[in-house]
Amino acid sequence: MKRQAPFTKKSLYDLAFAALIFSVIQIVTSCHNSHETENSYNQIIKIDPSLASNYQISQVFKAVNFLALDNKNGFIGSIDKVLFKNGHYYVLDKDYTNGLYVFNENGAYVRKIGNEGDGPTDYGDINDFTIATIKGIEQVWMLDNANSYLSILKYDLQGKFLAKTKSTLIADFIDYLPSEHLIFSTSNQCNDTFCNDLFTTDLSLNVISKTHKPNKFYEQFWFEPNSPISITNSTTSALSYGQTNIVSVDPSTGKLENDLKIDFGEFGVPKDLLKKYFGSIEGFLIKAQNERLCYHMDNLFNNETSLFLSFKYGADQYYFLQNKASQSSLVIKNIVFDIGVELLLPINVVGTKDDTLLAFLDPQELLDVFEKYGDKINENESELQNLLSTITESSNPIIMKLSFH
Repeated sequence: MKRQAPFTKKSLYDLAFAALIFSVIQIVTSCHNSHETENSYNQIIKIDPSLASNYQISQVFKAVNFLALDNKNGFIGSIDKVLFKNGHYYVLDKDYTNGLYVFNENGAYVRKIGNEGDGPTDYGDINDFTIATIKGIEQVWMLDNANSYLSILKYDLQGKFLAKTKSTLIADFIDYLPSEHLIFSTSNQCNDTFCNDLFTTDLSLNVISKTHKPNKFYEQFWFEPNSPISITNSTTSALSYGQTNIVSVDPSTGKLENDLKIDFGEFGVPKDLLKKYFGSIEGFLIKAQNERLCYHMDNLFNNETSLFLSFKYGADQYYFLQNKASQSSLVIKNIVFDIGVELLLPINVVGTKDDTLLAFLDPQELLDVFEKYGDKINENESELQNLLSTITESSNPIIMKLSFH
């Protein structure tokens, strides 16, 4: 009888190598949608991140305005989403205060929608919200995903509770479509009964259309996007986190359709990353997560004239802007605000107002800048300079309104 070979360190090393290679293949293939061809899309957009440059904000946007939110009736820690309806901004802060707030067009506080708690009319954990039109009457629909199953709490615009609907679906993001459909993004999460990254439903939460199932890499490492759905006056678009395609929604049927394919060239795992973490699956995957190997797209805005999105290149966030009329485009490393000093502020999309992009500015970041460069900033009068001079540690977040050329 042949003696079994001993299980040596070399054997362990070979197994680790094989597992590492398998993980690499998973990651690389997860960046592609191999079963789809170029003919599946209306347009292929090629982006070369190595060509990215810094651009002044005036080169990227036609107009920039700021709205400071009143803090006299409560502090909001962050802004995760903004909807503008009937002269009011509906502002979600899900990370700090777990609340939905209403401000008027000048930024004055109006009211809070709903209450956090364990009661039948309370919400547990707000993931997102939308404003739906039901028989001609607008309602606030709040997405509560506290127990890994989707619930929607419904309120009138004054904050009065109307109803609560429960479902076995799961989602992180929700938006109402004028065709009386809903679109959801799950951030590649699954529960026991449902597992798709993007899907649409009717208003009774019956699924109409869905796209990909999350790949194994994203089931292991969850990346929460910032703004994966774009709804403008003319277009509804969404991106699958971890994929490089953008889908549109058929306005009559609510079905999801391939629209744009973003081509970043050949994906690969850097050799120095392989060398450093050779034989260490855990270390490699953690590093892969931190480095965002797959150019994760986010912060989507898409209408008839402009396409704007962010993407990860290495550990940094870059931007892409396309003017559809001229087919000209910019690959942007940093967007520069020149107000006596050059500020590099991130564009974190939180919503739209008509065809204007709404983004969030952290007042603490602005305060730090002003404390460091206040003398130089005060020499150059501008709307941002005036705003910076009034910010304190108790200021609420700033909404930045950006219009495209």
